[in-house]
Amino acid sequence: MSWMSIDPGLSGTGWAVWHQKNLIASGAIGPQRHIDDWHDRAMEIGNQVFQIATDNDVQRAYYELPQYLNARYEVNASGDLVKLCVVAGIIAGRLHRGHVKPVRIIDWKGQLSKENTLLRVIRLLAQRGRKLSTTTSHEADAVGIGLYIQGEF
Repeated sequence: MSWMSIDPGLSGTGWAVWHQKNLIASGAIGPQRHIDDWHDRAMEIGNQVFQIATDNDVQRAYYELPQYLNARYEVNASGDLVKLCVVAGIIAGRLHRGHVKPVRIIDWKGQLSKENTLLRVIRLLAQRGRKLSTTTSHEADAVGIGLYIQGEF
């Protein structure tokens, strides 16, 4: 069974496709052309993720749940974070044909910085004889989420 782990974002969305516990492919995508309207960019990214999932017969997907409420009673979120939530929602909606589950940041990487997350993912992949196709935090986060799902991160 193939499954996917996703780090959603408007500037870049990381993805990783797995067959059971084996990493098949990973990368980072963004809009294929310059699009000013953020919602149109989100729709295009959602379509690209859907195409990757379709091409790889993905049956399950796990995506990073955007976190923007840091305190129990905090009710305001910046516009960028709300847009990130929309991107995640669009991606989850496009992948509705299979099991889609959010993964909280605090659960999969805790307080690790982007740099330390990247280094840990690179090290864990090297142990498998694999490496990232890019060095973006988007791709590294998507692979890290997949490793977490397998209990290896």
